[in-house]
Amino acid sequence: MAPGTLRHVRADVRTRFVSRTILEISLMVAAILAPFVVAAMTLDPSSQAMLAPIASLFGGLGVIAVGLAAPHYTFSGLRAPDRPFLRFFEASAAAGAALALVVGYVQLFGEGKLDDGEIRALTEPLGMAGAYFVIALCPAIFEELAFRGLLQGRLRALFGGNAGLVLTGVAFALAHGASLATPIHFSLGLYLGTLRERTGSLLPGMLFHALYNGGVVTLAVQ
Repeated sequence: MAPGTLRHVRADVRTRFVSRTILEISLMVAAILAPFVVAAMTLDPSSQAMLAPIASLFGGLGVIAVGLAAPHYTFSGLRAPDRPFLRFFEASAAAGAALALVVGYVQLFGEGKLDDGEIRALTEPLGMAGAYFVIALCPAIFEELAFRGLLQGRLRALFGGNAGLVLTGVAFALAHGASLATPIHFSLGLYLGTLRERTGSLLPGMLFHALYNGGVVTLAVQ
């Protein structure tokens, strides 16, 4: 649907669309979090870390399963962007710039380090490759499908282009928890949302997301 389409339909149609949006997003969040919650409730910390890649895969499969109920929003961006070299170069350069800004932000407002212990808790049992898989690769694919695919598509249809982008950015930030990093996550969410709209593709955002998260892992264990 075009941005703002739902502003001009009957109230009952809009209500059904809103209800479906809430249901699908709730299921998306549950799909991403449930494997980790179950692991936290049933396993000791060392076992949780070892099984994190499996939990990530199960969460991703859940996202895909929910996304199949609204494939136009969730998967329509899985295509090459216009001017692919330029778009992928932009995403790569933006990821590097974002990492530099985050390092400065942490130096100013944090404790001077990116890691609060969680990243090292993964890298020690899994190694760097396992940590990249859990923290960089899986979120880059599945969070982009959930947020810049399903959620952004539905919110833009409901509220219009700009409002939909901002609301998606807010949801992305809140999904990462309220912390010192919340303004960062909101800013990243806005950039990823605009990148999705400008390129007509989810792939540059996935590249940015993977490079940025992977850079955080690398810097956190230095």
